[in-house]
Amino acid sequence: MKFIITLFLFINIQSFASPILDQIRSKFPLIENKEEAENFIQKLENRKDVSSQGYLAAMYFFKSKYVKFPTTKYKYFKKGKNLLDLLIKKNPNVVELHYIRFIFQHQIPSFLNYNEDKIEDFKAIYKADFIKNRELKILLKLDKLSISHKQKINELLNQ
Repeated sequence: MKFIITLFLFINIQSFASPILDQIRSKFPLIENKEEAENFIQKLENRKDVSSQGYLAAMYFFKSKYVKFPTTKYKYFKKGKNLLDLLIKKNPNVVELHYIRFIFQHQIPSFLNYNEDKIEDFKAIYKADFIKNRELKILLKLDKLSISHKQKINELLNQ
């Protein structure tokens, strides 16, 4: 009986948690202000699953974009970078993490030297089945996307 109650509670908790991640995925990468990033940070901080932690790292990147002081910007950038890189190191086969990092490595200013994994991330994304047309179209909008990456993404969209 205890097993059934535990299973029921686990299923109910998971069903409440999933909409939060779905909501974030539908907004990503179009977070428009610091308050929106902070709101998602609060919702994700206590979640331990890999995808939630990946989007938590992304929200730190967004928060760094919208805060005013350079030292605060750098603090949140480092927090997001360290978390995301650690997650990818521990979970190299989770393509969603590569997708998140790929986007930020094309958006973050080059003087921060956070662009060394673009090729690795693109290979993971290109081979993945989970990437949908929406995500591929988002990638095409990246400012610093190489011509070869654009061609490969267009190939995937036309399949």
